[in-house]
Amino acid sequence: MFSGADSIAKIADYGVVTGNAAGTVTFTFTTLDGCSSSPSAEVTVTDRPSAAIDFNGSECFNPSSILTGTPTGGTAPYTYSWTGPNGFEATASSTNIPEPGNYFLTITDSKGCSATTSGYVNQAFDPIIVNVNTEICEGESVNLVADGSNIQNFEWSTNAGNSTNSSVTVFPEMPSSTYYVTVENNVGCTSVAEATIEVDPRPTISSSGVD
Repeated sequence: MFSGADSIAKIADYGVVTGNAAGTVTFTFTTLDGCSSSPSAEVTVTDRPSAAIDFNGSECFNPSSILTGTPTGGTAPYTYSWTGPNGFEATASSTNIPEPGNYFLTITDSKGCSATTSGYVNQAFDPIIVNVNTEICEGESVNLVADGSNIQNFEWSTNAGNSTNSSVTVFPEMPSSTYYVTVENNVGCTSVAEATIEVDPRPTISSSGVD
């Protein structure tokens, strides 16, 4: 039977070595009557890399969406192989993606050891501000409502009182005021919607008469 440092690698009776951890090991074969061979040549087990995908800030698709492969462990340099929806392929560590969907990444190190991972990019998240009177008279108020799919959190701009409600009532100033709301949906994607309200001055009334 074979013997060696099992914590690093094991060898089957038929001679196949299985690595368990990074390191170097030698093996000795011992017969049933107790005779042992000289140690084998050193067998080196290299550290297998792990792979992760960095979404660069958002897991929701937008026209500038970029995915970055991040290796840990293994032996540099690394190669990258991406696949995705509709035959998408790329070989750079960072890649622009053309559409939402599931993307797969295999990272291979210089020793030929590899790791595979995947990441899902959600549909684009495009909230809007609805129920807007885009032109009002000086001194009037307007109600702004943020709307979108599965919105969980709201944060309006300072001129809307930093409200965290889905709707706010504001008093735009002349000649116009622009309001922003940052929203987050149920998968953690954020986006900003805006609305500009034009403000018309009220007419002035003057009178004149003869004494």
